[in-house]
Amino acid sequence: MRIQEIEILNYKTTVDFKFNCFKNGLNVFIGTNNVGKSNILEALNAFFNRSYIDDNEVSRFLNHQKVNEYDYPVIGIDFDISNLGMLYAHFQPNKDKKGLDKNVYAQSTNLANTLKEHVPKFIYLSRTNDFKQTIQSLVGMISFENQLYSRLLTNANQFMSEIFDSTYKLYFDYRNLDDPQIRLIDEFNDDDILENKSSGTQMAALISLLLSIGLNDDSPNGFIVAIDEPETSLHIGSQKKLFGFLKELSKKHQVLITTHSVVFIDKAHDESIFLVKRDHLGRTDYHLKEHKNENWKSLREILGTTISDGLLLGEYNIVVEGRTEQFLFPTMIEILVSEGLLKLDTSMYNFISAEGSAKIEAFMSILKDKIELPLCLFLDNDKSGLNTKKQIDNKIKFSGDLIIIPKKHNFQESEIEDFLDDDLLYDCINEYYTRQITTGYTPLEELQLKELRSNLKFNEFKKNVEGHIASNYPEANKDLNKMAFSLLIKEKLRSSSQFQELVSNFKYVEKYFLRK
Repeated sequence: MRIQEIEILNYKTTVDFKFNCFKNGLNVFIGTNNVGKSNILEALNAFFNRSYIDDNEVSRFLNHQKVNEYDYPVIGIDFDISNLGMLYAHFQPNKDKKGLDKNVYAQSTNLANTLKEHVPKFIYLSRTNDFKQTIQSLVGMISFENQLYSRLLTNANQFMSEIFDSTYKLYFDYRNLDDPQIRLIDEFNDDDILENKSSGTQMAALISLLLSIGLNDDSPNGFIVAIDEPETSLHIGSQKKLFGFLKELSKKHQVLITTHSVVFIDKAHDESIFLVKRDHLGRTDYHLKEHKNENWKSLREILGTTISDGLLLGEYNIVVEGRTEQFLFPTMIEILVSEGLLKLDTSMYNFISAEGSAKIEAFMSILKDKIELPLCLFLDNDKSGLNTKKQIDNKIKFSGDLIIIPKKHNFQESEIEDFLDDDLLYDCINEYYTRQITTGYTPLEELQLKELRSNLKFNEFKKNVEGHIASNYPEANKDLNKMAFSLLIKEKLRSSSQFQELVSNFKYVEKYFLRK
């Protein structure tokens, strides 16, 4: 069971917050400090795990700053396989005590006493969360059958060592299940409860235990994990290891994280990255596309990274002409790794768009001045691409770098889209215009598309298609937006057979970088 949609009203800065873009796997919320990223996770934790909230968690926004009619927090969640619709948790004042008590309703039925029967388990890890509640939630997911319990602890301690460089060994004291304890033993056999350790050690132990439970869990419904800033106190190498395990965990369970670290940004799946901001009234809001514009410039500003920092976070730096390659290449490499055709996953690569071939020589020069790392450059097989190659070949500073110009069989000139399987390319064109022209669009036949294409490079083919659309659907928008088209292609990429003519180029790139 996965979260599909949420509505958060009057909880701290999340006053009129509605979000329906959750992915079943990994969901990453980014943004500057004090925009409300953590408040989203805290509100979800209140829905799942708390019976009341404190007075200071109620929004202080005035009536003119909100549109909902409530004067107390309301948190609603809709799940993908629930037949109850949206479940709403109302937190209302209690005259007999401080704080606001929770009541949960679905279709006018009060579920306050039976909520856990209708929702998945939700684990929230944060330095501000109730420690005992977190431990009890984790204990409730553990099988104490000897073999499974032994494997769980072994894996958890491996994570402690591998990710967090810790010499501690953890184990459970579960003699009193009403008050279970996680205990740690150090290399000097000093045995103590986890509560007495530093916040960094506490988070390391809890994350390690969570990973072990999650990766060993085979239940069909899984559970939901929320972690607030998992990168805290970790150096870059450890962050990369942790992110790799979180991605693996997200194959079985829904994972939500907030982060300030560029390491936790998976550009191969940037549809799962959400930018959190404040709107003009100061309320927490989100954006789906702003951070992806201008070569992720706003993201670098938010995370405080420079070009040099970004390059150092990728061991292998690949410069491409435009956004299409930057958008599609990570997914293609991920597919090749999954098929065993490449060894290095996308976290090893850093894709940098020069925003056009005319800018590449100057762009490459700046990069080489910033760092002394080898670069790979992908160019289109056209006049501008070949001219750029000549310019770069004449500069000594680029002598050790790899330049690749893929060539399409039977095409005089070619671009990245030309290397896609014909069925994929034509299917995406028809689907694009089916979405664009909502009524009356007749999909182009393969013979029509081949005639319009005539072995021309994609940009020329695109112009011919747009001309056909303009003449047959004069009221419609004929323009084929390349970024929107790239997104459509990315959604349909499943196998290396869909870009077979590029595979040898990616293998050559890997060989080049491994040789270094």
